[in-house]
Amino acid sequence: MYTYWSSPLINSTLAEVVQNADNYYSFNPNTQDWDTATSTTTMNTGVGYITKGPTNGNFPGIYTASFTGSNFNNGDVIVGLTFNNDANADNDWNLIGNPYPSAINADDLIVANPNIGGTIYFWTHNTDASFTQNFTQDDYVSWNGSGGTAGCSGCVAPTGAIATGQGFFVQALSTSNITFTNAIRVTGNNTNFYRTTPQEKNKIWLNLFGENSFSQLLIGFFDEATDGVDRIFDGLRLDGGAKASFYSIIDDNPYGIQGKSVLKETENIPLGFSINDVGTFTVSIDHFEGVLHSSEVILIDNELNIQHNLKESNYTFSITNAGINNQRFILQITTDANALDVNDEVFSNRLFITGSFSELKIKAPNGKIINKVMVFDLLGKEVAQSKKQANLISLQSSSLQSNRIFIVKAILDSGEVLISKIYKN
Repeated sequence: MYTYWSSPLINSTLAEVVQNADNYYSFNPNTQDWDTATSTTTMNTGVGYITKGPTNGNFPGIYTASFTGSNFNNGDVIVGLTFNNDANADNDWNLIGNPYPSAINADDLIVANPNIGGTIYFWTHNTDASFTQNFTQDDYVSWNGSGGTAGCSGCVAPTGAIATGQGFFVQALSTSNITFTNAIRVTGNNTNFYRTTPQEKNKIWLNLFGENSFSQLLIGFFDEATDGVDRIFDGLRLDGGAKASFYSIIDDNPYGIQGKSVLKETENIPLGFSINDVGTFTVSIDHFEGVLHSSEVILIDNELNIQHNLKESNYTFSITNAGINNQRFILQITTDANALDVNDEVFSNRLFITGSFSELKIKAPNGKIINKVMVFDLLGKEVAQSKKQANLISLQSSSLQSNRIFIVKAILDSGEVLISKIYKN
């Protein structure tokens, strides 16, 4: 089986991972391809590598790598990222790794590095060993601010803690660096090689599986997210030869993880799939969290004009023509207002906020008028304000940087004061 590694030491070679591996590889971000390495290859700090072995091992089995002979990495670690700038995001992958002798927090890493995509991809080697030149296969699982997806039924999904020695893929958004700091290191949480149990959010995981295929998607609902594409909350579905790929759709693009705005009484989410083989396939709920325990979850099959309750049973269907289908399924989630702990009065007291570049647009609900609006950072410093009287206020300021959390306070003409928190991607 192939395993993705990085070194916690200042100086080390691949021999310290496994001395007699079948194969060693490094990833070349300039060519987006694999380069052959050897046991004497130096492991650059913060960079990921691949080994298969050892040759005398029993499979499956447990293997322990011993890193010795050098000091542990500590403090800031800066790794250069390759960005090909060819308008093709699939050519901007970089294989990096945890450089510390402790776990690191994936969310903190993503927030601290706005020059990378907000989703991290891990190789899980759940299936039989089969190495190809394409790194976007079935056994890649992902993590972002919405959560993580698993690579097989019953498999462990990423937890948000990246263990010592773990290599993983990130996508460069510009020619820049990724920076690791002691601030993102965490105590414990170092056993999932690939934090305490998080508070439940409103999330649902769906599986698509056939005789020899599996794909999982995650949809979550968050106060800080929008229904558009958010770097922190939305993760593209990477498909480079997977037997089955299951995803939700945003702007005609496939997402293995989708973070939407706060859960509403009715949600209709387009789903798509790509299947390489004909046959019988099944859609099921893997699990759900939060208010979704009391929601009705319906899979709408537009092709057969069927509405199926996934909480009552799985949905099985046949495919006679392999390929991509982004029109057949819609996921409909219906939640009682009482379960949401909302009512008309609450909806009438919610600001609608969107942001892009150095701008925020703040809209008062139900046609109400804003007399004054102020925006604060998390330290309480006012970074923007407007006294324009309107239902929709547009604020522009160089202080409204991306990848920041802001507090928006609006005073309406009725005297009401509405306060909202927004993550600006």
